[in-house]
Amino acid sequence: MCIRDSSEVRIMDSFEADKRQQLDRAITNIREKFLLNIDDRIALFDDLLAQIETGEDTEDALKQISANAHKISGVARTLGFADLGLMTSRIETDFGKALAGTLSENTISPLISQVEEMLDHLVSLSSGNRA
Repeated sequence: MCIRDSSEVRIMDSFEADKRQQLDRAITNIREKFLLNIDDRIALFDDLLAQIETGEDTEDALKQISANAHKISGVARTLGFADLGLMTSRIETDFGKALAGTLSENTISPLISQVEEMLDHLVSLSSGNRA
């Protein structure tokens, strides 16, 4: 067994604290970039919803919504946006199931509602970021 003296323990504790601070700063920077890009994400989802509403390549738009929801889901929880992470994870899963089946108004309409709920949440985050 190796017993360390108190100065070695203090150095190790200091090193670990520095690493935690660096990690916290990195996550804060990523979070800020995420918040700065929310308006672009909102515009993308709005465009994809418009594409679905016009019937213009609906399947492709659904795939893009699912893929972008996946990207958000992957980072949202890490950055402290648990609700957004859950919403986007559910969107990704539900869109995947819908794409595996037959697409109809009955399957698409609830999916659009989920995306609109997520967009409301993104708008709320964006507004809070400006305050």
